[in-house]
Amino acid sequence: MRDLEIKLTCPNGTSVVLHDHPNNLGDEVFLGAPIDDDDGNLIPGQGFEYCWTPDATNGTFLEYANTFDPDTLPPGNYSSVDNLHNLLGCPLNGQWTIEVTDLWLLDNGFIFTWGMIFNPDIYPNLETFKPAISSYSWLSNSSVYDFSTDTISVAPKHPGLVNYRFEATDEYGCHYLEEVEMTVLPKENPSCLSCSNPTQEMQDTFLLCQLDTIQVDASVLLTDLDSTVQFEYILHKNLFSGGMHENSGLFAIPVNSLLPIQLTDANLQIQEVCVDITYPEVENLNISLMAPDGTEMLLSNGTGLSGNTLSQTCFSPAGTTPLSAAISPYSGLFQAEGDW
Repeated sequence: MRDLEIKLTCPNGTSVVLHDHPNNLGDEVFLGAPIDDDDGNLIPGQGFEYCWTPDATNGTFLEYANTFDPDTLPPGNYSSVDNLHNLLGCPLNGQWTIEVTDLWLLDNGFIFTWGMIFNPDIYPNLETFKPAISSYSWLSNSSVYDFSTDTISVAPKHPGLVNYRFEATDEYGCHYLEEVEMTVLPKENPSCLSCSNPTQEMQDTFLLCQLDTIQVDASVLLTDLDSTVQFEYILHKNLFSGGMHENSGLFAIPVNSLLPIQLTDANLQIQEVCVDITYPEVENLNISLMAPDGTEMLLSNGTGLSGNTLSQTCFSPAGTTPLSAAISPYSGLFQAEGDW
């Protein structure tokens, strides 16, 4: 405690000293419960709450320490070294600053939190009200099969991510929205499979002689598993915000339950990557595909494009037509810029 000086500064620059530095005289007194021998590793201990108030009865930090000689200064209310009346004339609104200076070597310390409490009588009487909601609804989505005003029932067609947006407007015209993002698992995921009756009973077979043999087939056929799995990300969000140059939007689809676990032949294992985008000038967009390990492949650099729409624009290892050879809205199957 004796190593420190603590000062409070109001928004117009006026300062008062809350605790001063008395030339390092006197016994060591902790503030809070520090880790005294942390060997320079900056390990926080336990913070105590100390307050400076105009009507404190404990005196200043130093007055209390010199009177009672504690190992640790108890938490509580203390007097400031400078009279808090020196702050009269300070604006209440603005930036208040507390400054803590260590004027002796070796030790370290931590401030866990600090704040100011003003007399509630200085606040104006505030009126409160709750505006009524005049309209609210869910933004339409093809996977919504039933809905009421504030409830939806959904059946996403493909695994991946799907985003639902709830919008509301109050009687003052203020607009609110809440977005619910849902992860959809493929039906091949173990969490989606029912294994209550995975096998069928086999007919009993009897061998007549000791050396007779029989071929037993106890294989279980997995049925209703798609050889083609389409993953989607359906969202109602702005692609970019703020209009900044070279801004990026990253949109991830969690792919799981696929075998083999590693891509070995893009021509066989990837059929197509499709996007639906509206943007003021699509020629300014770079569109890339990033794999889970961070490998990135360019789908389109925007060269030669025009218009503001990409509608079911699909890039495929089987694509032979460059995107620049088509016209807006560029629907169909196209050749990617990068190498699959």
